[in-house]
Amino acid sequence: MTVLKRLFSPLLVLVIGLLATIAASLIVGRTEEERREERFAALADGVASTIRDELEDQRLVLRGLAAFFHASEEIGPIEFRDYVNRLRLPQNHPGTLGIGFSLAIRNEAEWRQTRERMRAAGVTNFQPWPEPKSFPASTIILIEPASPANRRALGFNMFGEPSRRAAMTRAKATGVASMSAKVQLVQDRRSGPNPGFLIYVPVGREAGARPGTAAERNGGWAYSPLRAEDIIKAALARPEFEKARIRLFDGEANAANLLYESADLGAGDHLTTERTIDFGGRHWLLQVSPADGFFADEPLSLGWAVAIGGLLLTLLLAALAAQQSLARARTEQEVRRATAELRRTNSELIETSRAREEAEAQLRQSQKLEAIGQLTGGIAHDFNNMLAVVLGNLDMATRRRDDPERLSRALSHAQEGARRAAELTQRLLAFGRQQPLVPRLLDPNRLVRGMSELLRRTLGEQVRLETVLAGELWPVEADAGQLENALLNLAINARDAMPGGGTLTIRTSNRQLDQAYAAGHEDAAAGDYVSIAVTDTGTGMPPDVAARAFDPFFTTKEVGKGTGLGLSMVFGFVRQSGGHLNIDSAPGKGTTMTLFLPRAHGAVVGDEPTAEPNALPRGTADEIIIVAEDQEDVRTTTVENLRELGYTVVHAAGGTEALEALARHGGASLLLTDIVMPGMSGPELARVARQQFPGLRIVYTTGYAPDNMADDGRLDPDVPMLPKPFTLAQLATCIRQALDG
Repeated sequence: MTVLKRLFSPLLVLVIGLLATIAASLIVGRTEEERREERFAALADGVASTIRDELEDQRLVLRGLAAFFHASEEIGPIEFRDYVNRLRLPQNHPGTLGIGFSLAIRNEAEWRQTRERMRAAGVTNFQPWPEPKSFPASTIILIEPASPANRRALGFNMFGEPSRRAAMTRAKATGVASMSAKVQLVQDRRSGPNPGFLIYVPVGREAGARPGTAAERNGGWAYSPLRAEDIIKAALARPEFEKARIRLFDGEANAANLLYESADLGAGDHLTTERTIDFGGRHWLLQVSPADGFFADEPLSLGWAVAIGGLLLTLLLAALAAQQSLARARTEQEVRRATAELRRTNSELIETSRAREEAEAQLRQSQKLEAIGQLTGGIAHDFNNMLAVVLGNLDMATRRRDDPERLSRALSHAQEGARRAAELTQRLLAFGRQQPLVPRLLDPNRLVRGMSELLRRTLGEQVRLETVLAGELWPVEADAGQLENALLNLAINARDAMPGGGTLTIRTSNRQLDQAYAAGHEDAAAGDYVSIAVTDTGTGMPPDVAARAFDPFFTTKEVGKGTGLGLSMVFGFVRQSGGHLNIDSAPGKGTTMTLFLPRAHGAVVGDEPTAEPNALPRGTADEIIIVAEDQEDVRTTTVENLRELGYTVVHAAGGTEALEALARHGGASLLLTDIVMPGMSGPELARVARQQFPGLRIVYTTGYAPDNMADDGRLDPDVPMLPKPFTLAQLATCIRQALDG
């Protein structure tokens, strides 16, 4: 039983292989037969095409002769002989007996005149023959080469023979080449039957020649007498046609119409095929069959080759199957032994993988802590410096109340420290894409032109500023102040990279980013963008520095000369605006920072006029403002500033208290609400207040963009945003614009 199991696979392979070999041999044999038929069909097509080409060559020769007659004033035997000699008929057109001209004769007088004119031209024994029984007639007056057989044809009246007359009449009627039926050529009348045919092309008055020319006087036909055997043998004198047996008939296949026969076709040859050749108004039938040995050059029949190869392959596979069956038993024992070893190894690998994952998790946690430590350390360092300025100057102001000048200077320095602290928070929020934005439709070209003077003063005399602004630039929707700040940061970085001076170029253009670009830049999306490229001729950055350029507090400047937040702020602003920021830099080749901002649609309005610093917009006592702010100190400061501006102010510590205040003061003009408040948020308060008081104006204020704010820093495009911290002037302008809008 064990032996049968081992032999089952080899026997199965042997049976299947034999069956497959038989089937493949039959299929390949049929395919081989079809291939042989295709090869023979190509041979027949080649024979037919070659004969057609040879007839076409004869037509072209005769058309050239007709053109010669049309273009000449006088043509005699000498001129005709020179023309034909230049054709080199034996070399260029083998099998051609010659070419000639047969004159059209309309009456008895022209018949006699032709005889006299030819004798006067030097053909002393010229005699047209046979005498025509009626007119018109046509006699051969020129033929070359002047062989004895061709000279016998001089004077022959071709209109006296029906086949020739029919072809000549057809050529005259159609104006194109015409071929006669099978005839006995005049050249061969002494040598017995030899099938031939003629091709005619009309000349002179028979083809509309110009009056007064030789062609008009000598109306007739250019013609070529052709022996079928000579022309066919010359056309098919190629190696590829040596093994083709050919019969050519003028019309139906019968003995009377046979033009040419190379060998007996054999009545039972199943590969005999027929082709039709249409030329000059005649229809020839071509029969082609393969000669003996046509397929002798083929290698061994592919069907037999497949059978022998399949048999050998089957035996080989059966032997391999037997060997494999014997080896399988030994392998099974080895597999059982190896399986136990693999289980043990797998357990060890699982344990090793678990340990590696734990180590990687610890490494990632360590890297996060290091990044957080760097960020918090940088923030603490910069904030402590700014707080030192604020606290120190406030302390000095407290002690110098009796000195107004020093008191004012100390307060001014404290305000400057607070302003720098506010800028630091804005940069941090920009990097984290949490800053509140006030986007509007902008013309980037107008913004760049408006900044040019500021940039020149900032860059100094050693740096030359160039702007290349694209025509018909698309608008963008962005926060104008933040975009100006971003360009200013990029310009300052470029200036610092050119300590010896150089050129700073700001270039704008319309760009279309495709899917290929987006795939290569993970923070980019395909679409239409406006690009603002800031290019310097400075020192450039190596790849490792460029890779960290957007990290917060990362800087290559000396201590105290940069916070490391400039580029991170630009990066955060561009991303929050839905755009993309790209760095192209190399050491010694300068740097290009390109801002890609999404294309916006709509008309750009003119810039809004800013209020004069000493002429703040003010309110009136009948304008009631509800202030909702959960931070008491911020609320108190805001309320005092608004009252300073002349408004009537009611304050609330949360959303519920603000709604109650609105209910008590039904004529309130505006609600100024913080976005982030415990309980009811600012947006929730705004929705409820609008439902209850449809005409109420609303202004949001916040120190950062919360999670429920859109990616572009806005909650509601119709609600103004007042970012914290804000000055009295900013508060006055925002409130006045909201009330007047």
